[in-house]
Amino acid sequence: MSSSISDAHAVDKGEVELSLCTFCGAICNEGYDPNKVSFQEYDFSNDHSPLFAKYQEELIKELVERHDIRNKVVLEIGSGEGVFLKAICKVGQNRGIGIDPGFDVKDEKKLDCSFIKDFYSPESVNLKPDIVFCRHVLNVISDQKGLLQTLRNNLDDCPETVVYIEVPDAMHTFRNQVFWNVSYEHRFWFIAASLRFLLESCGFEVMDVRNRWHDEFLSIEARPTGKVKGTEGIKDSERRDLLDTCFSFQDAFRVLKDSYDEKINVLRRDSKKVVAWGAGARAVTFFNLCKLNGLIPAVVDINTLRQGKYLPGSAQPIIAPGDIPTYDPDVVVITNPTYADEIMDSVKKMGFNPDFWVL
Repeated sequence: MSSSISDAHAVDKGEVELSLCTFCGAICNEGYDPNKVSFQEYDFSNDHSPLFAKYQEELIKELVERHDIRNKVVLEIGSGEGVFLKAICKVGQNRGIGIDPGFDVKDEKKLDCSFIKDFYSPESVNLKPDIVFCRHVLNVISDQKGLLQTLRNNLDDCPETVVYIEVPDAMHTFRNQVFWNVSYEHRFWFIAASLRFLLESCGFEVMDVRNRWHDEFLSIEARPTGKVKGTEGIKDSERRDLLDTCFSFQDAFRVLKDSYDEKINVLRRDSKKVVAWGAGARAVTFFNLCKLNGLIPAVVDINTLRQGKYLPGSAQPIIAPGDIPTYDPDVVVITNPTYADEIMDSVKKMGFNPDFWVL
């Protein structure tokens, strides 16, 4: 998020140019320029949502029980504000180490959690974790193989260490044509086969791959191994399915974009008062792709770290739910359908009964 209107308008922009590797099954944004993406100030978290917080709580309980993560050393690469790391340390009485270049988090002595504001590197070799978490990092960095190879090399003396990785599931986004998920910051998209291929080609033995969070996410669990696989690529059936999905996505996008432009014109013609709810990546894509011309003057978000800031590019102010009465909306645009019920309930509890447009 941007700190001022001028910063929001001045933010670097780039083209999303998707390509598919038919060998490994990874989808890549060829328009991605790492010089335009900074991790010194970012916020991808969904932790302020009660719905997502419940998912994260259940995930932690499951993993603690299944891998006996108690009194262990837990490392999180890309730890953000440390919400996940602190929670898993509290549940399992673990010692936590968080590494992230974008957050300056104070050490939590009561939970034995320490944080390093830096990138994960070969210098991290002495950390010796029992389990490593890397959630929603591989999809937003340019050299995900380099990161995994560094991790694998650092775990040479830790053959029993479990590595848990979570990324958005490309099949969910492209098969269900969730266009607003495709943001510039997403360098890579993975299906289950391509994620497995990547881990095995970097010297990991894959133990488990599954969908999570309403099938929007993929998780993979692995351990370091001396064997390097990944030379055969994905299966022909997986390749055909992925190609069909990608071509359908491309065709459907043009149709949906036209229908959204028409919807926007109708709202403007009818002089509707409109606000949006949800200032995440989907909102950034929607606001910068559609020609709104002031139709939606503000975006609501429950994340207090986003409030008072502005959407990059389009520069809509991000407001708290309590500011909605100022706008008295006829229509609320819900930018993330996963939270639609939660948002509708919140709006109605405030005494409003607007129409809802769920993207």
